[in-house]
Amino acid sequence: MPRLSERVRPLDNERWGEVLPPQAGAVPALSVGTQPNNNPFIRSPLPPIPSSPDNLRQFYQGGLIPQTRGYPPAYSTSGGSGGTTVNNTSVTQSSSSAGAATNTLKQASITTQVLSQGQQATGAVTMAKAAVIIRLSVSASARVELYSTSAAQAADAGRTITQPVPIGVSTGIIADWYLFQQSEFSWLCTPAVVGFNGDSPQLPTIYYAVTNPLAVSTPITVTFSFFEMES
Repeated sequence: MPRLSERVRPLDNERWGEVLPPQAGAVPALSVGTQPNNNPFIRSPLPPIPSSPDNLRQFYQGGLIPQTRGYPPAYSTSGGSGGTTVNNTSVTQSSSSAGAATNTLKQASITTQVLSQGQQATGAVTMAKAAVIIRLSVSASARVELYSTSAAQAADAGRTITQPVPIGVSTGIIADWYLFQQSEFSWLCTPAVVGFNGDSPQLPTIYYAVTNPLAVSTPITVTFSFFEMES
């Protein structure tokens, strides 16, 4: 039997630290640089359950995005039949209070005195501090104007129907309708008209001016259909 010293290969100091090329059948490296590789000996393409830091390090897929991080659903190990978990969300709506708007379509009407041709009636209609007007109806041909304040109403009194609303100026004018023909007496506002009261403190009123454009003297009734934004 040979001696132990004869069976042990002497240390080759000159080749110490040399990186040898991979041999046929060698185990592939599990890392390249500082990043791990996908372990070719893992039987499943997905991380096992339960997962661990060691398992996850063996599923790095190079520079691919996204990385595979799929997990099967966890099942309860307790006995008994399966159950259903119901999460109920309770939404509580408080009762209406001061200043609270409603989603109910409302109406507000005004009726002028008998107006001769070119005569104008002005005033304020109780509506809301802020409202979305979707329709207005008139009983006769009329020009209907709405304003945020009485000062805006007075300042706009001399503007004729042929003069457009000034652009780039804070006029306080909410809307200006000229409903002349019978087919226009019930006017659907598309887009809807958003108006508000500009007084301080704010009031639930909108200021109006109604003008009779015809030679026939008549009272004019105007009805607004609107939603409250702030009552």
